[in-house]
Amino acid sequence: TWVGSTSTDWFTRWNWGSHRVPTKNSAVYISADYKDTYNPVINSGSAEAKEVKMDGSNIKLDVQSSGDLTVYKVWSFFGKNGKLTLKTGSDLTVSGSVNVENTTDIDGGADTIRSGGIFTCDNTVFNTDNTSLVVESGSSGSGTLICGGKPNATIQRYVADNAWHLVTPVTDGVSTKNYYLGAPNRSWLSAFNESADDYYYIINADSSLSRGTGFSYWIGSDQGAQTIEYTGQITGADVAVTLTKDDQGWNLIGNPFPSALDWSSVYAGNTTGTAYIWDNSQDGYLYSTTGNGETPNPNIGTIPNDIIPMGQGFFVQAGSAGSFTIPAAARVLSSESFIKKSAGAGNNKPNQFIRIDIDGGYYGNTVFVGFPKYGTDGFDIPGDATKLFSSGTHIQFYAVSHGDKLCIDANAPISDDTSSVVPLDVVQATGKSYTMKFSDLQQLPNVDITLEDLKTGVKQDIRKNPVYTFTAFQTDNPKRFLLHFSRESATGVKNNTITSSGIQIYSYGRKIYIRTAEKSTHGEGVVYVYDLMGRKLLEKRISGSGLVDLNINIKDNYVVVRVIKQNRVTTKKVFIE
Repeated sequence: TWVGSTSTDWFTRWNWGSHRVPTKNSAVYISADYKDTYNPVINSGSAEAKEVKMDGSNIKLDVQSSGDLTVYKVWSFFGKNGKLTLKTGSDLTVSGSVNVENTTDIDGGADTIRSGGIFTCDNTVFNTDNTSLVVESGSSGSGTLICGGKPNATIQRYVADNAWHLVTPVTDGVSTKNYYLGAPNRSWLSAFNESADDYYYIINADSSLSRGTGFSYWIGSDQGAQTIEYTGQITGADVAVTLTKDDQGWNLIGNPFPSALDWSSVYAGNTTGTAYIWDNSQDGYLYSTTGNGETPNPNIGTIPNDIIPMGQGFFVQAGSAGSFTIPAAARVLSSESFIKKSAGAGNNKPNQFIRIDIDGGYYGNTVFVGFPKYGTDGFDIPGDATKLFSSGTHIQFYAVSHGDKLCIDANAPISDDTSSVVPLDVVQATGKSYTMKFSDLQQLPNVDITLEDLKTGVKQDIRKNPVYTFTAFQTDNPKRFLLHFSRESATGVKNNTITSSGIQIYSYGRKIYIRTAEKSTHGEGVVYVYDLMGRKLLEKRISGSGLVDLNINIKDNYVVVRVIKQNRVTTKKVFIE
């Protein structure tokens, strides 16, 4: 504990309550409650501590030009009218986290936030020297800086070689010079043209680049991984980017802050509410919906914890042209580097979505299908998400709703004794054997789920077996699967009326489907199909439980289906497309 009874000198042991100068294992406490006369000053030499906590009014710490302070774990600064001053030539190095509720004045000194370190300031940070405040980045992660004001800083971003990365500047004053690495240059930078729905290379070696605008960046393997440096003013305010909608609305933007961004708290605005990040390890896109938009649906997706790392570029799909706000309030503490892996299955947060992966989700092959409380049959924002294809050489699959190809399909809730059918299409198959795995089934309690393979005719109860293996070819009909959902009344009684013994009748396309719940009758029965004139079109015997389908030679008309099973009769009128 600092008592400051003798002088301002950090290295005078009588200024410390323990009569010992702090070491790298010391937890240092500087408080107005214990301070006698003087605030501490590091005039020269290298001071160090495991932790430093400054707490109380008018507490100040000066690191002079010949002094350095290294904090190996946590540095905290609370109270009114306190101040940290780093003079020219000084250095504050923090390997852990920094919490500040006061003004920090970096007067030409050097405040270095190491890879994985965190610096937060609830007030304003002042600094005019680009080299005084440095946020480092490495292969294991990056430092984090969250503060008010617009201090100058050097923000580093580690970029691995031999892969495309989506990036954005996090300071002003950035140009293509920051990315082109000199002779011989083995790096390429490209921008995305929404109206052409394609990338184009930036050839000018000194083009100005705006933070919040995304770019695609490649470093050749012969040049090796690099640490890119952005030098200039950072911002603690909202950043507005302009979105266009001349074609499909795909705009490449990015996280403009020297900290991570929590996408779940970003308002959807004039976008469809989903962020898409390219993942080199999966060779496909990760995605997550925001939890903040027109519809209060839960956020869902494959971006780990919905976190967009510092300087990470990502796609959004504009619903209309105009300005989109990336809010400073969405900044969070995270040292995550560029996205390396997707969020795995096993979501216990209630969201009413199941997850489906083909071959572990590689190439962006993860689809969520759900029935959230506020879901509709239309395109929900947030809720539904358009499929963004990875490439033309790998299998891709998606849900289909009203012609939209979706990686997240939010539907209206299933009520008791009703059914819903979701098509799952498969394209770009290469004649291999593929594995489809279902998870998070607990998100849809009391719902029967059956996968129908339209090519083989196989119907599989997903509750009993959540893994399905199939072979697919490039020439196959893309309309490969139907996913059937049915909810039976939990008690068998609805509105004081006995239900139809768990027998559900519905249609999809030109088929009639009949589902008999296991806890209902297992015996044989007969199905009759009539047109609206009462003429019998089909009679067929059925047995057991599960899902049965019937082909009917009629289209664009209603039919009446009657099922008789163990002296119970169920009748329903359905439409055949």
